[in-house]
Amino acid sequence: MPPYDRPRQDEPALRLPEPPPPPSPALLRRAERGWAEFLRRAEGPVRTGDAS
Repeated sequence: MPPYDRPRQDEPALRLPEPPPPPSPALLRRAERGWAEFLRRAEGPVRTGDAS
């Protein structure tokens, strides 16, 4: 087996990072309000650039 395929005994084992904590209820409510505002604004006329 080539040397790069062997695990090195002098190096610590790799650890996976902890997953992030779940979002707070306040953050979820703020995101819901922002999404509702985004959808409300999207109902209006769509502006496009000049086609010429």
